[in-house]
Amino acid sequence: MHKGTVLYLTDVMTFPQEEDDEKLLSSLNLDPEASIIAASAKGFYDLHDATRLLLYRGAKYVEAVKARSSASGSLEVFGEPMRLFG
Repeated sequence: MHKGTVLYLTDVMTFPQEEDDEKLLSSLNLDPEASIIAASAKGFYDLHDATRLLLYRGAKYVEAVKARSSASGSLEVFGEPMRLFG
């Protein structure tokens, strides 16, 4: 894996807990094998742990993208990607 991505949820209260992570990442055009969901809430990886896990999986470059709930209730990625490593 060359590039890993951390999907950081800015609004965890509206995140559907029963949502399948792989399906969610795929719907946002992120590779489920090279991406991890993170948030500041309990039950999620934080940015540091998610970055370490991606490096352990073999990522040479790690970036973070932010996601929030849209008006329709689905998640949308916003803002520019932030480089975390590499």
